[in-house]
Amino acid sequence: MRRHAANPIITAADVPPSHPQLRVVGVFNAGAVRCHLTGDVILLLRVAEQAVTDVADGGTNVVLRIPMMVPRVATTTEGADRNDVDNHNPQRSLELRIVTLRRDDVGLDFSDSRVVFDVTSSPKRIVALTSLSHIRLARSQDGVRFTIGSAPFIFPEDEHESWGCEDARILWMPEDAPTGCGNRFANLDDFGRNKSDEPSGGERHAPIASAARASGSERHHDGGYYVMSYTAVSPFGAATALCTSKDLVSVNRLGIAFPVENKDVCIFPRKIDGRFVAYHRPVPKSIGNPDIWMAESDDLIHWGKHRRILGGSNPCSSIERALLLDQQKDTHVHTGALSSAATLQPIGRVATSSWDNGRIGGGAPSIETARGWVHFFHAADERHRYCLGALLTPLNDPSRIIARSAVPILTPDADCERFGFFGNVVFTCGVVWGSRNRSSSGKVADDDLDAELLVYYGAADDKMCLASISLRDLFSSLDVVV
Repeated sequence: MRRHAANPIITAADVPPSHPQLRVVGVFNAGAVRCHLTGDVILLLRVAEQAVTDVADGGTNVVLRIPMMVPRVATTTEGADRNDVDNHNPQRSLELRIVTLRRDDVGLDFSDSRVVFDVTSSPKRIVALTSLSHIRLARSQDGVRFTIGSAPFIFPEDEHESWGCEDARILWMPEDAPTGCGNRFANLDDFGRNKSDEPSGGERHAPIASAARASGSERHHDGGYYVMSYTAVSPFGAATALCTSKDLVSVNRLGIAFPVENKDVCIFPRKIDGRFVAYHRPVPKSIGNPDIWMAESDDLIHWGKHRRILGGSNPCSSIERALLLDQQKDTHVHTGALSSAATLQPIGRVATSSWDNGRIGGGAPSIETARGWVHFFHAADERHRYCLGALLTPLNDPSRIIARSAVPILTPDADCERFGFFGNVVFTCGVVWGSRNRSSSGKVADDDLDAELLVYYGAADDKMCLASISLRDLFSSLDVVV
C-alpha cells in the first residue's frame, strides 16, 4: 500500500471541541463513502474528547478528569459541566458530567491510556474510558482536504451510549429502506436538535450539511439511503447500533442491533439473495476467540443465521491438535504421507504468524469487484499491535473465503502510526474507489486491475491517514485459501 504524502490528513487540531469543558485528543477510525450524487468523499470521524485539565486539582499528574454522559436530571439548572448541545434536544436523556479520579488510588490502574481498570476485582475490569467519543461528519472533493462539521453528527443518545459512540461505518444502499426503518427523529436536525429551535434566517448546521443542501441531496428521498453502524459504549459493555439517513442531514436511529460485546459490524452495500448481510465480531469471555462472524437480516434490525467466517492464528489447544492429527491421518491414509503435528493449524486459521494472534475484526464495508467482494480487516497481536489485511469472497457467497492476507498489507511503521494516544496502530473503517465515477455499491466494477482503492485509517488512535492500493497489487498480495 502507498501512504499519502500529506499524512496525517486530519488531526485533533483540525476539529473544534463539542463543549468548552472538553478538548479534542483524537480524530480517527472514520467510516468512508462516496456521495451518491456528487462523488465527494464523506467521512464519519470518530472524535475523542477529554476533560479540560483543572489546575486547581493538581494537574494531570495528580488526577484524571473523565467525561461521561449521565441521565439527565430534569429539575437541574444549567451548569458548567452540562453539554449545551444536548439542551436543544428534549428527546436526549443524557447530559455531560466530569468525574475526577485520583491517580494515587491504589485500587485503580491507569497504565492503559484508553481505559481505567479496577484492580480490586478479579479479574480486573474496566470502570471508565479516559475519553468520550462522538461521530463528526466531513466532506472532501479530492479525498484529501476535508471540510469538517463544527458540531457532532451522532452524539450519545441514551444509557447504552453513555461512554461514547465510536468507530462508525457507512455505506450507500441503492434501494428503498425496509419497513421498520422509518424516521423516528423527523423533527430533529443533523445534530439532534429540534428543528423548531432553528432561528429564523439562521445557519446552525455545519458546512457539511450546507454542502449537502447546496448539492440538492436533502431533496433526494427515493431509491436509496445511507446505512451507518457504530459502537455504542457504556458500563453495560460495547454493542453495535445502526442508523439510516436519506441525506446525511437527519438521522434515523434503529437502536442496538448487535448486543454486547460485539464490534466491527460491516454491512454489505447491497442485498445478497434478497437479504442484508453483515460481518461482525463478537468477543467471547470464556470459550473461543474474537473472530469475524457473518449474519443475515430481512430488515436491518433483526439479525440471524450467525456463523464464524475467519479467525486469527491463535495457538490451538492440545485437544484441537489431536483432532487435527487424526483428521490428517484419515486424509493421507492412501498416500502414506503424514505431516508432523507441530505443523498443524486449526480449521479456518492461516499458518501461524505473530501479526494476528491476538484478535481479528472487520474493517470497512466490502467493495464489489468483478472477482468478488474485497474486504479489509484489522488484526492485532498479543502486544496490541494493529495491522491491516484483506480477504476475497465470491459475490454470491460472502461466507466462503477465496483468498486472504497471510501477511499484513499495512503495518504501523510511520512515526504518526507508531506514536500517539495508543501507538503502533493502523485501523480502517472506510474504503472507497479512487475514481469519483465509481460507486461503492450497486454495480460490479469492471475487471480493471489498475483501479485504485482509497483506504482511510486511524493511526495511533488519534489521527486520520490515507493510503491507496490498486486491485492488481491487492490481488497479488492475497494467498489462495485451499
